[in-house]
Order: sequence, then structure tokens, then C-alpha cells
Amino acid sequence: MATSSGRSVGRPPHVHSRIRDGRYAPGDEIAGGWTVERLLRMNERFVERLERAIARGLETRPQETEDEARRRREHAAQVNGTTCAYCGNAFTSIRSTKKYCSHRCRRAAYHQRHTPTT
Repeated sequence: MATSSGRSVGRPPHVHSRIRDGRYAPGDEIAGGWTVERLLRMNERFVERLERAIARGLETRPQETEDEARRRREHAAQVNGTTCAYCGNAFTSIRSTKKYCSHRCRRAAYHQRHTPTT
């Protein structure tokens, strides 16, 4: 729709309407707003970060059972040398300053420190 001066009113043309101008060949369609090259780079980054998380024990592979995952996490914790300050169990910490393996151990240690002895 245009005004009397010829200027367009309303929304600008859709982003994919540029495909019709002849610069693109069939098969160069944009999928979801990203080019194919961009999607491939995003996938490579995702796979790299997921592999790193699996190596650190933060994620499990789909075919891995919970028992295997627990053993792998404990092994990673022993390699990193992180043990819980309350219960002594090995755990994998995301932060280097983490002292307790769980919220329960952190709470129990707090209560142990702050309970008055009579």
C-alpha cells in the first residue's frame, strides 16, 4: 500500500523476498534465518562443546547408563582432585571454588558450623 507521495506504508518486505532478485540460485534458500554455512558452524561449535562437557563429566552420552556415567564422573573428579568438604565423596565441580558436592552437604556443613554446643 502506498501514500499519495508514493512512499510505502506498513511493514517492510519479508527478509526472504530477496531470494527472488536473481542473486540466489535454487538450493540457496535460507533455513530459519540462517545460511547453511552458519548452521554448519553452529553445529561444529555445539559438538565441540558437548564433547568437552562429556569429557568433564557434566553430560552423558545417550547410550551410557547411569552407572557408567557415575563411574566416569568419579574418575574425572579423582583426576581433578575435587572432594566434598562435608562427606568426602569425589565430585566434578564447574567452578574452582566449589567445596561441597550437593546443596544437602552444603546445608549440613552450615548447620554443623552454626549449631551451638551446650
